[in-house]
Amino acid sequence: MGFRTVRTNNGLAISLGNSGLGKVPSFSTNRSTCGKLSKYCSKYCYMNFASSVFKAVKSTQSKNTELITKWSQAKTVGEIDNFLKKYNPSLFRIHVNGDFLNRKELDSWIQIAQLNPATKFLAFTKQIHLFNLILIPDNLKIRFSVFFNMPETVRETILDKGFPIAYTDMNNVFNSKVCSKPCETCQFCYNSQENVFLPLHGKRAIRSFHKEKRENKHE
Repeated sequence: MGFRTVRTNNGLAISLGNSGLGKVPSFSTNRSTCGKLSKYCSKYCYMNFASSVFKAVKSTQSKNTELITKWSQAKTVGEIDNFLKKYNPSLFRIHVNGDFLNRKELDSWIQIAQLNPATKFLAFTKQIHLFNLILIPDNLKIRFSVFFNMPETVRETILDKGFPIAYTDMNNVFNSKVCSKPCETCQFCYNSQENVFLPLHGKRAIRSFHKEKRENKHE
């Protein structure tokens, strides 16, 4: 099944779905927005692979990053709000690739969610420093992303924030709900405060997992 990408009046690209999400629109930026904690997941990221293989994906995400970087918060909000008013999706995924660039972008999505209470928004993030003393609307679900190879001190810092997590590993060490695709029909991550387990998948990622485990064993 193919899914279209549409553009807002001033050029932001929004995907109308993919095989993992189903018919759930999404907005992505490029990996430059991912922040310092992405060093733990970058070599396992399927979107890094997709961006390197599919040049149109890389170009689209880079353009999105360029636009939201230079635009005011009001312009970003207006562009995406116009899309949402036109398509009226029940679910929307923020950042299939990329992460919150800065507090301005996070505040933009908070405002967008407030303007569209009938839509449920979801974002996985490692930009935990942005979430101090902040009020998140009920229809915007934030899940902190935890990877198996993060040091215990980093994990504890993330867990102490009190947000639900999305944990990626080969083993479900938290005994959490296992991701059940597509998001369109599952909707667990949008509706629950419980943690979710995202099994590491893809031949490249699994090879890297076993390689890292062997290297750590011999250190």
